[in-house]
Amino acid sequence: MNEELSEILIQSAMNGDFKTLLQIKELSRNGSVQATAILKELCCLENGECIRNGTMILPDGRLIISDQEFQNRTDLVNVIFPDNLQQIGKMAFDSCFNLERVIFPDTLQNIGDWAFFNCEKITDISFPLSLRSIGEETFKCCESLTTLELPNNLQNIGKQAFNECTALVSVNLPNNIQTIEDETFANCSSLSEVVFKEGLLSIKRSAFRGCSALTEIVLPNTLTDIGSGVFLNCNELIEIVLPDSLISIGNGTFNGCTGLKKITYSRKMEPRLKEIFGGDWYSLEKIVRDA
Repeated sequence: MNEELSEILIQSAMNGDFKTLLQIKELSRNGSVQATAILKELCCLENGECIRNGTMILPDGRLIISDQEFQNRTDLVNVIFPDNLQQIGKMAFDSCFNLERVIFPDTLQNIGDWAFFNCEKITDISFPLSLRSIGEETFKCCESLTTLELPNNLQNIGKQAFNECTALVSVNLPNNIQTIEDETFANCSSLSEVVFKEGLLSIKRSAFRGCSALTEIVLPNTLTDIGSGVFLNCNELIEIVLPDSLISIGNGTFNGCTGLKKITYSRKMEPRLKEIFGGDWYSLEKIVRDA
């Protein structure tokens, strides 16, 4: 691919326009010699990074972003990662308060603990299909994050990974997640929809505590364990459907669910549910399955 790039496009890239830089990156990936030369020219700093108007381009060839490498970098607004990147280390972009957009390559496999902790201006994230693991508190306090598309190949989401993402509206959990860890989505106060997939076995302590916008929960038929306080203070929750596969429910699971009106469950769970709900049990509409 050898067509000449326009002077306007080149100048726009040199000025750090985010969309233009993405275009140049794609042209380089497709074999444009001129686009590759522009990227090399832009990556002029000693460590190979380039900043133009808040957009950072990291040069190809890097497989790992080191722990704490860009921590507290308030000059970052956008980050374009290198092709072939496989891992982002712990606290790599922790407290980059002005970071809004990150473009992950389709080779990324692991994002470390606290990697984007307190990046309060990130609005949306597109994860590659290659991603296998998200660490603990990785996106905690990303309070502008509104949408979350988790890839089907994802196998592990760490404790508190999306805790206090207060603008997050919906979550579609992938097929391979067997456990939702402690406080993973706690205090996501705008979260109104969670789609659970068959294969989920356990929801740990306080995983959805304080998700006050949730109105309905339908849990998959593979779920066996709900930890303590999982739906604590989900005060807008109106209806919950518990699967026949359920074996145990922790203490305080539905404490503070003042709006709960309807529950569907198997008869074998009734003694435990009566214990959990106490006097409130008799005011609920109940659908009982003989399982």
